[in-house]
Amino acid sequence: MGLFNKNPEAANDRREEWSRKKHDKAREKLLKKGVSLDGCLLLVDSIDDGSYEYLLIFQDRVEYISMTVIGRLGKGVEIIPISQISSVSTKKKLGVFEIVQITSSGRVIEFKSDPYNAPKLKSKILELMNATTSEVADPPMSDPSEQLIKLADLHRAGVITDEEFSAKKAELLKRIWLKTCQGCATSDLADSMHNWR
Repeated sequence: MGLFNKNPEAANDRREEWSRKKHDKAREKLLKKGVSLDGCLLLVDSIDDGSYEYLLIFQDRVEYISMTVIGRLGKGVEIIPISQISSVSTKKKLGVFEIVQITSSGRVIEFKSDPYNAPKLKSKILELMNATTSEVADPPMSDPSEQLIKLADLHRAGVITDEEFSAKKAELLKRIWLKTCQGCATSDLADSMHNWR
């Protein structure tokens, strides 16, 4: 069998097993460094220019982490909300690697991956980008007060910008205000609305 195995299913099974073991090790390293992986949908690691690089995909964001071989922060950490990603693409590099390019607000992150995992990364990010923003941002029937607390947490963590925070906060405060005024008479509602502005 060896190197020129003609059974593509067996080759794919071996590649999948290799990838799973590699990513299990990466997951362990990140957990030891204190990185929270709660809700992580996909994790891929790589080595580039003497740094360990990790690309973590969550429902609402993509995190890029770069650490030097001795465990210090390399190029740093970038958190990109899915809503701010304008494009994702892959390109071959030296026939052995594929580069996953993530473009957001004029910034481009290039993550070196193997040809097996690069399409998975691209596909998952595109899937999340194409999900309706209301499904991602606002779970149905959720309490606007709870959403406001979660929104503040995301803003403090740097996941969303000041502009996104302000816009969503105004929307949630309006929903809270309308909810409290449901029993108000129409004239009371108009007066209340005028005073609220």
